Amino acid sequence: MAVARTDANPSIRQFQVPESRSPWRRAWRDLWRSKLALFGFVVTIILVFVAFFAPILAPLDPANINIAERFSLPSAEHPLGTDNFGRDIWSRVIYGARISLQVGVTSVIFALILGVSIGAIAAYIGGWVDNAVMRIMDAVLAFPSIMLALLLRFVLGPSITSVMLAIAIIRIPIFARTIRSSVLSEREKEYVEAARAIGQTHLRILFRHILPNALAPLIVLSTVLFANAIIIEASLSFLGIGTPPPKPSWGIMLSDGRQFMQDYPHVVLFPGLAISLSVLGINLLGDGLRDILDPREVYQ
Repeated sequence: MAVARTDANPSIRQFQVPESRSPWRRAWRDLWRSKLALFGFVVTIILVFVAFFAPILAPLDPANINIAERFSLPSAEHPLGTDNFGRDIWSRVIYGARISLQVGVTSVIFALILGVSIGAIAAYIGGWVDNAVMRIMDAVLAFPSIMLALLLRFVLGPSITSVMLAIAIIRIPIFARTIRSSVLSEREKEYVEAARAIGQTHLRILFRHILPNALAPLIVLSTVLFANAIIIEASLSFLGIGTPPPKPSWGIMLSDGRQFMQDYPHVVLFPGLAISLSVLGINLLGDGLRDILDPREVYQ
């Protein structure tokens, strides 16, 4: 039977590579150790759960108007009270989570796919192509989100699609610039030269070998921009250029209730808390993922 060899020399033993672990097992271990990241993970899971099961969790139709019960305080029938039209705030907050999740996920995925493709190809080709693409990205990044939303609202009409497109287009340059820096640092490494030497195509080298080594910053950036998309959607809806009523966006709820907040603070308190907790949880999850996916932490 083979006996494992151990080196008694401490000066050599300190340079031994620790036992390899599955990246997913290590990520879960680090996530459970970080209380803030775990809190963010739980909040994000709750947001997703509420959004998917809104028709089951919401006791009433969020658009149902009942003037006789307007400004009702929280009670057993209306856990969070009612607004100025007698609509159940609990149901509207729950359905608002669905809109926030839809806008956040759709806009981030759209921006991620286009931004990563544009930035990675431009960086891999380099030269004037890279310079031209980056100047275009800088021009798009300089365009204000609200102005773009107004333009798309005029072209597409008042819809949630125009909100998602406005948020996604502004975020494309951020993904493009992030992946560009990673590709520029990876394309000159030995494994890329080896792939070229054995005759692999440029697209295969880029998408099969280089991009997998640049996923960590993209995952963290996606969580940050997801939280940012929730804030932008709520801001645009608050200004009246976002999600069109009667859809129960959290921003619309704040806008409708701001003139009554002194006498009936619950009409703005609960949608405001929903926005704050959702953004806080997603940002904490992003901070935790940044630490977990940091290559320097693998051998800690």
